[in-house]
Amino acid sequence: MVPSGVWVIDTKHMRGRLERRDVGGRFVAHPRLFVAGRDQSPLVTSGRRQQAQVAEALVVEEPAGGPPVRVALCFTGAQVGLFARPFTLEGVLVTWPWAFAATLAARGSVGPAERRALAARLARTFPAYPA
Repeated sequence: MVPSGVWVIDTKHMRGRLERRDVGGRFVAHPRLFVAGRDQSPLVTSGRRQQAQVAEALVVEEPAGGPPVRVALCFTGAQVGLFARPFTLEGVLVTWPWAFAATLAARGSVGPAERRALAARLARTFPAYPA
């Protein structure tokens, strides 16, 4: 939980160039996620599924809604260009640690007390794995 809301973060350690590619036919291009030349787009679908589970858990607890639930795929070890910027695919932010830190530090409307309450609710719904 950060001031801008709830983030579902799926961290992946992959080596190779991280890029968005438009693939498909001549008239319809479909954006895809590639790392080291391999299509990793299923990770986007997985991230969206995790986001939906967290959002659903918050709605069950607070039917009036709550803070936004966002999702990010954060790649460590991947190569990005010097002027590369994070990008979004199907509502999923694709980023890397140093760029994502600024996103998490952004201002928002969720105060400290609400963040603590949200964290407690999510901890009840998604308990930690046993050691």
